[in-house]
This record gives sequence, C-alpha cells and structure tokens, in this order.
Amino acid sequence: MALTATALTLTPTWASKRLTIDGTVSVREAVAVTLVGCATDTSIVLKISSENGRVDYAKFPNLPGDAWTVAGDDLTATLSLNTDLLVAAFAQWGPDDRLDFVWTVASATNSNLYALGHKQIGNWMEDTDDPVAYSTPLADAIDAVEEDVATLEGYFAAHLHDGSASGAPRVPHGNLLDIGVNSHRAIDDALVTLTSGVATNASNISNGAASIIDHEARLDAIETAIEADTITALPASVDDTDFTDIYNTLTSVLAFVASLKASQT
Repeated sequence: MALTATALTLTPTWASKRLTIDGTVSVREAVAVTLVGCATDTSIVLKISSENGRVDYAKFPNLPGDAWTVAGDDLTATLSLNTDLLVAAFAQWGPDDRLDFVWTVASATNSNLYALGHKQIGNWMEDTDDPVAYSTPLADAIDAVEEDVATLEGYFAAHLHDGSASGAPRVPHGNLLDIGVNSHRAIDDALVTLTSGVATNASNISNGAASIIDHEARLDAIETAIEADTITALPASVDDTDFTDIYNTLTSVLAFVASLKASQT
C-alpha cells in the first residue's frame, strides 16, 4: 500500500519576518516541506519550538546527512514530527487535541534572514490518507513479509510428499543433493535379493556340513574295517602271487581312503 506523506508549504517574508504555513500535520508524521523562494540559501534551519521558545521539539536539518533539496526556486525536505519531545508533549492529550507551536526559519549564513509563524500540530492524523512517521516503512515491511510468507506457503504446498492436498502433486526426489546412483526402490529390491541369497547360502552350508560329517563317519567305518581285516591264513587255492596282488590292492585302497579323508577335513 503506497502512502503519501503530509505536505506543508512554508513561505517566508523576510522583510516582515513573517512565516506563512499552509497544510495540516499531526505528531509522529513525516512531513514533506516546501520552503518557497529559498533555493539560494541551503543553510536555512527550520525549527518547531514551544511558545516561550525554550524547548525545540523538532528541526531540520537534524540528523547527519540531512540536507535541503533545491527544486527550482524552492527548497524541499522531509521533516520528522516523530521526536521524543514532541510525542511526550501530546502524551496526556486526547486523539483530536491540537497544540500551538512556534515555527521559525533562519539562515545560518545571514542573520537578517529569519521568519516566524504559528502553527498547530494535531495529536493524530487529520487525513486518513496521511501516514504517521513510521507508517510508510512499516507498511512496506509488512508488504515484504506478506510476500515472503506467500512465497514460502507456495513452496510448502508444492513440497507435499503424499499429494493428499486437493490438487497438490506428489513431488519426485530425483534431483536431491548427494542422492547417489540407486533409488529407494532399487535399494529395497537389492536388500530383498541379498536377504534371500544369504538364507539360501546358509541352508546350503548347513546341508554341506551335515553331508561332510556323514561322509567322514562312513570313511572312518571303512578304514576301521580294512585295518581290522588281518589275514592269518591263505586259502589253498591262493598262491603267493595272488596274495601279493590282494595285499597290494588292499594297501592301495587303504591309502586312497586315508587321502580321501584328509581332503575332506
């Protein structure tokens, strides 16, 4: 919302030392001041004082960097009526009350150039279109915050994961920073496959171990049987050559069984 500052036109008559002031202002306002016909002297000081002249409630220039702006034959400036002393002067007064003040303009370089006038200041804005001194920056700040909030709300609305809100799409996460090469679904599928493989391998290992134990028991039984087979007498039909062949054969079998057993351990 754009706000227009309250305007005052000050016209000094140097010869009579009179200052004519046109416009209506209130405490706390930022006032756009036009000083008529004073473009040749930017050293002029504008002051608002008590009737007895003992208290200065506001002035221009006041803060570092304050300076009149030349506008044709005139000087322009923004005068703050939001000073501590001026606000305190209205503290015990009603919202529609007005107080009298002395307004003076005086050249800092020419002691003959000064003018004085009387002007009331209201306790609040006379025109609802006129801002108090802090209204313009405050309104601008509020507008900026509202824009930021609207933007953030848009971001939040667009970032719904389940798409449950009316018209809100589900947001993919393919462009996340440091996402890696696998999607969540690929990782889940890989975990299922690995889990199944581990279970199968565990079963195979268990079955293989049982088979090895069984084979070892059988080999032990064969070895025991062979070692216990002592030949005490030869049949009449068996000659020395036959016995030697049989013995060699049994010895080979025994060695084979021993090597087979060793390879299984």
